[in-house]
Amino acid sequence: MRVEERRLPLDFPVPVGVMTTGVTSIVPTPRILEREIRRPVNFLGDDLLPMLTLAIGGALALGTLAAMARPRTDVPDGELARPPLGRSLIQIAIGTTVSIWAIASLLG
Repeated sequence: MRVEERRLPLDFPVPVGVMTTGVTSIVPTPRILEREIRRPVNFLGDDLLPMLTLAIGGALALGTLAAMARPRTDVPDGELARPPLGRSLIQIAIGTTVSIWAIASLLG
C-alpha cells in the first residue's frame, strides 16, 4: 500500500491536499482537518450583547434627559408635570455608566 500526497481536480468534492491510498480511499490530512474546523456562524454578530447594552443604556440616559429638558404640556389629573429630579439623575447616571461600559467592551 503506497501513500502519496497529490492534488485533486478542482471539481472533486474533497479539499485539495489529501492523502490517498489508491483510488477508492481518501483520508484527510491533519492540515485539511484543521482548516475544515470552522467557528459557528453567529447570525446576529459576535458583539450582540455589548450592542444591546449600549442601546439600552443610551436610551435610558438620553430618554430621561429628554424628559427633563422638555416636560409634558398636557398633564392629566394625578400625574406629575415633571419627572422627579433625584430619580432622573440616578437614571441618567446608570444609563451613562452602562453605555460607557458597552463602548469599552466593543473597543477592547
